Amino acid sequence: MPFAGIEKCAVSSCKETCYRQGNLCRKHAVPGALVRVGDGTGVVAHWYAERDGERGLIVVDDQDLGELFGGKEGFTAKLKNQGFEKVRMIRTPEEVASARIEIRKAFAYWGGPWRAQYPWETGRPGKHEVN
Repeated sequence: MPFAGIEKCAVSSCKETCYRQGNLCRKHAVPGALVRVGDGTGVVAHWYAERDGERGLIVVDDQDLGELFGGKEGFTAKLKNQGFEKVRMIRTPEEVASARIEIRKAFAYWGGPWRAQYPWETGRPGKHEVN
């Protein structure tokens, strides 16, 4: 069952019903970790990204992915607009393991939940905005 009160796909232009336990329809659904919030569930998707030689994983739930970005393509574009490079969605546990190896080579402090603004966008020192 999707998050409380959600019946239709979180992508505003889509009117399809939610697929399985996520907040997106079958067409917009993304792979990821299933999470429970109250009585509802959603999917947290992982994205690998690089910036200025650093590497990290960024996570976003499927409700935000649909509502804020209209799906994975919109989120990919947003990350690139925020200055990230080599952006890709992680689809399998094997890809997560591989990405972790890459991240260890140049760990980024900005990894974690997606943020509307990162330190390089705000002009404030990064040490004050660590996830």
